[in-house]
Amino acid sequence: MGTQAFLAIPSTMPTYIPGTFGPDSQNWSTLFFGELSNLGVRARTRGDNHSKEENMKSYLMSVYQPDGAPPPPEVLEPIMRELAALNEELVAADAFVFSAGLCPPSTATVLRAKDAEVLMTDGPFLEGKEHLGGFTVIKAPDLDAALEWGAKMAKATTLPIEVRPFQE
Repeated sequence: MGTQAFLAIPSTMPTYIPGTFGPDSQNWSTLFFGELSNLGVRARTRGDNHSKEENMKSYLMSVYQPDGAPPPPEVLEPIMRELAALNEELVAADAFVFSAGLCPPSTATVLRAKDAEVLMTDGPFLEGKEHLGGFTVIKAPDLDAALEWGAKMAKATTLPIEVRPFQE
């Protein structure tokens, strides 16, 4: 038997309950990835398929979402169901590694080294009409397979998904 690493989610992380919106639901990632965190998904570090995992590459699937409030429940709930099904499929295919949502860009702090000091600025690094709302890390045998997962995520979320390989 292999060892398992379990995904730890802080108890303060807001979660989505279908049909309701809380004070932290101003961004989609709280809704998308809060739900994912509650699936009880585990990320494998080593296991019985270790040799198979060595041949798999890691890919980052970044979810870009529009600024502003999330869509109403009648629009969001079908998306949440599709996303939950996709994540179950990722887990069943042994492709899931890790997934997380990010707080709104307004909570960001940018740090810049200048001479001997580090300057801190509140707010996002770049201003824009959309932002990185969350991400999923997957394992796939090649870029084509990772792009297939990315296409499924784009269809499920209705949002742009950027797929990038990790450096080896």
